[in-house]
Amino acid sequence: MRTIKCQETCITPNQLNLLFQSRMVWRDLSVWTRAFLETKHGGLGDPDAIREKFNELLGRITNVINLVFGEQVADRYLDFSNNFFNGLNDLVDAQILGDMEAVDELTQQLHKNSQQAADFFAEINPYWSRNKWRDFFYQYTQNAIDESTTFLEERVLDNIDIFDKILLLSSQMGEHYAQGIFDYLRSSSRTIV
Repeated sequence: MRTIKCQETCITPNQLNLLFQSRMVWRDLSVWTRAFLETKHGGLGDPDAIREKFNELLGRITNVINLVFGEQVADRYLDFSNNFFNGLNDLVDAQILGDMEAVDELTQQLHKNSQQAADFFAEINPYWSRNKWRDFFYQYTQNAIDESTTFLEERVLDNIDIFDKILLLSSQMGEHYAQGIFDYLRSSSRTIV
């Protein structure tokens, strides 16, 4: 197998591809979350098809986690992801119905899930920062909620600004995620084939 030498660390083309995919998956998550919100608020499109696409994306993320950290860890990650998607779905429904009490409760649940996911990431990989993931997940969750609100209130320019923030944030998340996987693989001498 051919390897690529990088600052005295050898990585295989498969590992390089894994790192690239690890970065891109966070941006894809942002795009499909937006498509989901557009479908929920606009009434156009097929929410089930969007959910299927979201599940495909989760499958890609979970596959990476499974390859690097194992199946049990991947299953736990899947729980956090499904909690996020289901919570966001319920929150949007509550927003549309004008049920502000439910919106507040679901917002708290989504942020709690974000904190738990950040703690989980820090537990499985010493190269991931708990505080950084808490900040990332908090911002991502809040931006998704704000994005939904701007769809509901038809504030197009605010919606565009929020989506720009989400795209920048997802790039930063992808960078931290991929760097953490790289550092973990390098320190453990694990090879992904």
